[in-house]
Amino acid sequence: MVSQPETGRFDFEYLPIVPERVLTGPLLEHTVAGLYVGWLHNVAALVTRLPIGKGDLIITTFHLLPHIGSDPIATCSCRIFLTWPPPATRQE
Repeated sequence: MVSQPETGRFDFEYLPIVPERVLTGPLLEHTVAGLYVGWLHNVAALVTRLPIGKGDLIITTFHLLPHIGSDPIATCSCRIFLTWPPPATRQE
């Protein structure tokens, strides 16, 4: 099973892929990874999974593509995103 380091935060291992932007607007139920600034009441997604027809569109602001193959976390993340199983139930 492929897994990422469990650091609880973005540590130096994530430095090459740390996003410079966030996604605002996705529903919380579609947010896979994100940030919440409590005192500002702002929620932002870093990875979101949007249902499109019978499939899913996965959007991320992590800098993965330029680092695939050279950075293990970017490579692992892409592999995880591409092999995610579909949601168990979906109302169309």
